Amino acid sequence: MEHDTVVDFSRVDTALRLVERERKLASDREHAAIAKVRAGATAKIIKYGAVACALIILSVGAAIWLAKAGHLIELKQTAFPQEVEQRLPARVAPPSEATVFANKIKTNVTQFNSIEARDLKFSNRFLVELTAGHAFASSNADRWESAWCYARFWREGLTYTVTLENRDHDRSAPRTATESERQRLELSETDVLSLRTLCPWKQR
Repeated sequence: MEHDTVVDFSRVDTALRLVERERKLASDREHAAIAKVRAGATAKIIKYGAVACALIILSVGAAIWLAKAGHLIELKQTAFPQEVEQRLPARVAPPSEATVFANKIKTNVTQFNSIEARDLKFSNRFLVELTAGHAFASSNADRWESAWCYARFWREGLTYTVTLENRDHDRSAPRTATESERQRLELSETDVLSLRTLCPWKQR
């Protein structure tokens, strides 16, 4: 007679329930650990944020205090009692640039008088102008120290200057044009003498 094998499923169910319970406990422990870590991180963020806000508030307060303190110091430095202000000397404005320039004396000043050829009764097609230069010791001097007169000519794109006379105090030294100058500029001795008498000298 064969014996039938009897399987006891109650034990299998019990084992499966134990395994499922252990798995659930492990999952709960894992979730609890994750929640704890997240809570710690959140607490740190809140803590650091509070510290940062406190520092910002302190900085703003310090800046406001310094600004008010500086303003008060400025007011104390610029506020003078009325009697002190009365004892202070009056402010004198510096002299203007125009005044300084007007009072400045220049030395070795030269002044020129010129007459253009068209204003001279002198027939020479190359003559441009007749000029007399006068040298003064300073800008305040009334009389010149030395003077000279010269005629300027223009021919074929070149400028020629012919000195006619030099003067020094009460002495004069007439000059005569060279032979090459007279030929080149079509001048005679009479022409040179006439130009010399027309020199625009300044009176001494």
